[in-house]
Amino acid sequence: MDKNDILLRLFKAIQENSDNEHLDFALPGYAARQLISYQAIREDLMQCLASIKELMEKDHNQVVRTALWYSTISLYGKCFTDASTSKSSKLEVKDCFTVGQGLHGVHEQLMDLRHNLVAHRGETIQEIGIAYLRLRLHDSARGAHVRQGKFKIPKDLNVIVELLEHLIAVCEMKFEKATEKAWDHMMKTYTPTQMALLKIGGPNINQAITEKFNPENPEPPAKIERPEFSGEKFV
Repeated sequence: MDKNDILLRLFKAIQENSDNEHLDFALPGYAARQLISYQAIREDLMQCLASIKELMEKDHNQVVRTALWYSTISLYGKCFTDASTSKSSKLEVKDCFTVGQGLHGVHEQLMDLRHNLVAHRGETIQEIGIAYLRLRLHDSARGAHVRQGKFKIPKDLNVIVELLEHLIAVCEMKFEKATEKAWDHMMKTYTPTQMALLKIGGPNINQAITEKFNPENPEPPAKIERPEFSGEKFV
């Protein structure tokens, strides 16, 4: 299944769940990127929260506990790292924390684990060790040994729950602002006739609309003077 197949299935799902009380309009890819990014970030943070609560509420074996902890670190770091190839949005530290806020310190600890433990093998207290050489006296056999600290998951995970809930709220606020921006763009860019062609759900939906709409178009359309809508306004 390729990208076009997935997009078609998503459009069909929107149409199948449409009702007579709403009009649904397709948002071109260049205008939808920010909304899709923040929705994906929120889902990652929700998964992190679910994993942490699973660690807190159930007594799993070490393999499961390590998997839950590592997946949390990985997904958490993903929310703050660049996605230059896809140009997707990410969370910015300056938008999420204030100077001196306790949660910022927790964030820094998780990002350090992401950079130096999960994504790369850097210097971290989770993998501090001592390497030493050993010579066996009776036959002069030589070897090397490593003594390494045991991996531990923090005992107090409540502060991480607080951090994740805070960031989920931040992400939801950014999604709301991106929604306002997207509506403003659509209303100023498209004529009523063009908006009708972008309709993918709602009363009297035309199934052929998805064939005329190209979600892969990376370039915005030319600016068009939009006349006032006659009849009901879109709000």
